[in-house]
Amino acid sequence: MPIQLVLTIATVAGLLTGGLYLSVMGGPAFILLQYLTQLPLFLVGLSLGFVPALVSSGVALVIAVVTDATLGLVFFIGYIGPTLLVTRRALLNRPVKGREREWYPPGRLLAEATIYVLMIFALGVIWFSNQDGGLAGVIERSLTELLSVLGTEVAQSTSESLGSYLFIVPGLMGVSWVIMIVLNGALAQWLLSRSGRNLRPSPTFGEINLPTWLSYMLGMSALLAFWGEGVLAFAGGSMVMILMTPYFFQGVGVVHQWSRRSASSNLILVAFYLLIVVLQWPILLVVGLGVADQWVHFRRHRAI
Repeated sequence: MPIQLVLTIATVAGLLTGGLYLSVMGGPAFILLQYLTQLPLFLVGLSLGFVPALVSSGVALVIAVVTDATLGLVFFIGYIGPTLLVTRRALLNRPVKGREREWYPPGRLLAEATIYVLMIFALGVIWFSNQDGGLAGVIERSLTELLSVLGTEVAQSTSESLGSYLFIVPGLMGVSWVIMIVLNGALAQWLLSRSGRNLRPSPTFGEINLPTWLSYMLGMSALLAFWGEGVLAFAGGSMVMILMTPYFFQGVGVVHQWSRRSASSNLILVAFYLLIVVLQWPILLVVGLGVADQWVHFRRHRAI
């Protein structure tokens, strides 16, 4: 493809990305559009390569910074950083058995995206450590202020009852962040494969095998959450929630692989996803299945 056309596509994608990111300024109704902010960047990166993705990211970053410097910083950390990380790693490959190529495992991509989110969370904990109560204190005061519209007494009593569960707020934000990265990357890869413009083959859920070291991190986070105190318990609880996210996808991978053994594979998967959407609590069972897969070896191919 001519270099001028590549630059044009990358620039247009950058403008679109900037527009999607700033769309939330139009009101809450546009939040779904902002959730797709990374999609144009992934489309460029997974079809044209890492350098065009850099160009698109640069264009979008300029738009965000010109609008507001703080928005630009959030955009760089929350959207550009993980997108470029996943794109760069996703395009890594090496030759095996003649003309065949081995591509960077999807399980490792998922694990590294999760670690990126954990690192930003850790930086947030450190950044607010000089505040009264740290990051947990900031969240508690913010919740109290939001609940004050219901009355001072209600806000105070609710805040006190939620004091032990403040870790859920950054935990849910981290979970949503990881899911956003996965959905945008997967959607971009699906669209590109449909048009035959994907650089790497599309992985399947059954190929998701998380590296073993991630389970150790989950275990240590659980220890902090249950036996730690103060900031350690708060951080541990949030980390457990974030680290459960990739194991949900691994659990889904196990279910997909098991369903292939049945002639009613599609029906089983439809029922599976309906249960998750309607009841939601099966999500924990799927996470447990993903964690168990690390040690019981439900599938043959393992990540090292």
